[in-house]
Amino acid sequence: MSEKYLSAPDNKDMDSFNAMVVNVGEDLQDAARSAADSVSSRLKVGDFKGASEYVFDMVIQSIMINLREPPRKAIDILKSKSDQFSQLLENPVFQASEKLLESFEKGDKKQFAEAMQTIEDSVIGKTSIDFRYGILKDLHCAFYKYNKP
Repeated sequence: MSEKYLSAPDNKDMDSFNAMVVNVGEDLQDAARSAADSVSSRLKVGDFKGASEYVFDMVIQSIMINLREPPRKAIDILKSKSDQFSQLLENPVFQASEKLLESFEKGDKKQFAEAMQTIEDSVIGKTSIDFRYGILKDLHCAFYKYNKP
């Protein structure tokens, strides 16, 4: 587990994050919807790896603007079809997505730190979608903005 996620980010990072959310909040919501659509299209062609990456994208775009219910519903629907989507559910990127969302839902900073370590290990630099390293800082800020651990 990465200790740096157990405490709040500095004020400069929080100010930058807050400004970003104000400036591009609507775009983040549109990006989350687009990612959800891409999950469906990837599943239709049997691309479970691609679908898992878009689940991650949907989750991060949503939680940046404190939307937890839409990605939770999508994940729960996918899990309810475990026979059909077992390859998706077993994918480390999908599992990291769910772990991250759950940490936000519970507001548990230890669970958040574990989820972030999983993302560092299993997602960043290991997907066809280019998730930038800056997303880690944004997620860190989002957690402490929307949760009061």
